[in-house]
Formats: sequence, C-alpha cells, structure tokens
Amino acid sequence: MFRRSRRETILALVLFLSMSVFIPQNKAFSSDSLRIDLDYAVFKYLPDLNKSYLEIYYSLEQKELEYLQQPKGFGAVVSLGLALKDQKGNTVKEKSWQIGNLVEDTAKVLSSDAQLIDVLGDTLPAGTYSLELKTLDLNSNRAGVKKAQFFIPDFKTDSLQLSDIQLALDLKEDTTEVKFLKSGMKVLPNPRREYIAKQGLLYLYAEVYNLRFDSEGKQKGYSLSFSVLDSNGSNPKDYGSMTHAKPGNTSVVVSALNVGSLLPGNYFLEVSAKDFASGEETKKTKPFRILTSPILEAAGEPGTEEEAKNLRKILTYIASKDELRMYDQLNLSGKRQFMTEFWKRKDPDPSTPENEFKIEYYRRWEEAQNRYSTTKEGRDSWKKDGWKTDMGRVYIIYGEPDNIERYPISMSSKAWEKWYYDHIQGGVSFIFVDEQGYGVYRLVHSTAKGEVYDPSWEDKLNSDQSSQY
Repeated sequence: MFRRSRRETILALVLFLSMSVFIPQNKAFSSDSLRIDLDYAVFKYLPDLNKSYLEIYYSLEQKELEYLQQPKGFGAVVSLGLALKDQKGNTVKEKSWQIGNLVEDTAKVLSSDAQLIDVLGDTLPAGTYSLELKTLDLNSNRAGVKKAQFFIPDFKTDSLQLSDIQLALDLKEDTTEVKFLKSGMKVLPNPRREYIAKQGLLYLYAEVYNLRFDSEGKQKGYSLSFSVLDSNGSNPKDYGSMTHAKPGNTSVVVSALNVGSLLPGNYFLEVSAKDFASGEETKKTKPFRILTSPILEAAGEPGTEEEAKNLRKILTYIASKDELRMYDQLNLSGKRQFMTEFWKRKDPDPSTPENEFKIEYYRRWEEAQNRYSTTKEGRDSWKKDGWKTDMGRVYIIYGEPDNIERYPISMSSKAWEKWYYDHIQGGVSFIFVDEQGYGVYRLVHSTAKGEVYDPSWEDKLNSDQSSQY
C-alpha cells in the first residue's frame, strides 16, 4: 500500500491530521465539486530494479472546505480514496483515508490561497497506469474526482537516464521534515504545476542515473542544462549549462529557476544531462503554467464601478489629492482613460513593453495584503486590510526594509519593531509599536521626511502608557 507518514500544511497555524478511514459509499455527493490538483514523478528503485518508485502529489484548496466550530478552533474533515489500474483495467492498488484541517481563524483561510499538500509513494513495475482520486468534504458533502494516466519507465538499462522532474514550491536542507524528505532536503511538491508571473522561483528536483567513469577511473564530470519551451516549441528562456563532479553513478539534481520574465501561459521545463566519460546525453520535460497575479490581473482598466472603486484604493499612496479628486468626478469611461494615462506617466522606461513601476507597486500591494492584514484592529473593531495598516503603507511606499529589529513584549515594554532603509534619504528608520497587544503595529516615529516624528517615542513604551501614543 501507499507509504504514509506525518502530514503538514503550508500555513504554520494549521494542524494537519490523518487517519485510516473509508469513504462512506452511501454519502450523497454534491455536484459542486472540490478542486483537486494532481502530479506525479517516477524514480529508480535500487532495492528491486524490476520496479520503479512512484510518488503521487496532490493538493486541496483550504478555502473550499467547510469549517465547523471545535473546542480549539474550526475543523474540516475530508475523506479520500485512491485507485490505481493497469493498462488492462485491473486494479493494482487501492487506498482510503481521511485528513483533517484545524484552523484558528476561518476568515484568514477563506481569503488565502493556501493548500493542503500531500505525497503518496509505492513501487510498481514499468507500464502504463490510470489513477482516480476521490474526495469528500464530510461537513458539506461536496466532492471531487481527479483522473490521470501516467507511464512508469524501466530503469534497468545501463544507459544514462534522468528520473521524472518534480516541480516544487520550496526546496531547502531540512532533515526533520520526514514527509517531504529527499536526499537530506525538504522538497515541498507543487501539484498545481503553477507559478505566478513576476513572483518567486520554480524549484525542481530530479535524479541522474548510470553516470560512468572512464577506463582509467577518471570521472570527467557531467553537465546539466535547463531551458523553458513554450507551447510552440520555441525557447523563450535558456538557463545555460553547468558542469558538475560525479558523486558516484547516481547524482541528485536540485535547482531554483527564476521564471519572472515569462509571460502568462503554458510552458515545458526541459532538463538535459550529458556524461563526458561516455558521451551519452538524455533529457526530460515537465509541463507547467505561469499565471497572472490576481492583483495584477485586476490592475488594468476598470470594467465596472465596483472595480473602479477598488482600483482607487490602490492609488491612495501614489496619487495626489487633486488626482484622486479628479478620478472621483469622472464617469467609468473617464476613469479607464485616467488609469491608462496615470500609469503611463509612471513608466520608468516606455521603450519596454512592461511598466516596471506598476508591476513593482502592485507586487508590494499584494505582499502588504498578505503580510499585514489583521483580524483585530483594536478593542472595538475586527478586521483591517493590510494596505490600510501602518506597516502595509510603509512597505507599499518604500518597499522591503534593508534590516528589521524586532523586540517582543516584556514586563516593562510593549512589542515593537524598527525598520531600516539604507538607500532612502541617506538612511532612515521607522518605529512601529503594538500598542494594545493585538499584533497591530502603529507607526510612532520615523526619521523619513514627511513621516510622523516623535523623538520621545521610547519613553512611552511602558505598557501602561498606551494612551500617550
């Protein structure tokens, strides 16, 4: 049966539980299906070369699940069932189990894109197989089904070979995370095979097999090349080739590729290996997608009055009062034209097809929303969008600090942070204080021009002096 061990989620606040259970066959499945993303990779299985090692990666959307009140938060429960069949339709593997998701705050889950990610593994002979994965939310009766076909290659050959490419969301040295452990590293799968334009890196893991040494026992090294092909077979991105020493007959391939310059669309990642001792070459490809960032997708001309209202919020920190007043007085058509002209004036290099200022500004806006949105603004109110917080505003206007000093709450002082910007106005700093202990930090002092200035801020850190801010 499929190997299982400790489960985890992307969010630190989530408790991800698992136990063996069968999906109730008499449950009525809702037609409103749950999204399931599925991917797989096949590797050489050294203990038995008559089989290969299959890993199946899947993910569920946390925000699609229904959460019910529990003693220590809100819980969702999902049953899953997996069936593998060979080319003749015979069932070769079956498994049923259950996962739970416990969260402190459903509002954060519903407003995020967090996933429940898992991996299953087993050994199978070479051949073509079909897979069916069923899910059922036991709280809402919403269900989902995902089907796929895949091929397991034969690794018994002595020729140079590459395993399948595993796409990942993160890859780092970490031997404590047993579930996603590979070669001493935590490899967090990306079952969606999706990456956001202008953001992040594409991480990958693979293995090279049957590297050879020459007749004198010299290794002569081997090379790895990475490139991206579009759906037409063109090569929009070439990452070049690098030579590596051979650790033995097998070598691990790990890399983080910057895909920020790729436009939204469908692509293939191509990994090529060449053994200098044998002269053999081999390659593998993996499909993936580049998506437009949701915030950037909404950053164009407003199509409705509601979109126009939302886009006005985004202009708050970079448009003048006169510009905002003018925008408010225009009809929808006029607001579209205003947006076009506004961003055109901000474009630092009109000769390029992209507006670098606009892209960076929206990236900061989205990051501020993710980092600084709060569930408590203070004693009498509950939620504050990240862009409205002082930290969010400073981040949007000035960008990532060069350094941050954090001071936790103590018996004699509130929690506070100091942000340094070395490249602005000869070097400036911002002081934020958590006045009420809710994790909402207010800007109380800064050396930047035009910001709040209070050189006596440190005298007011004592916990019984919050009213002085």
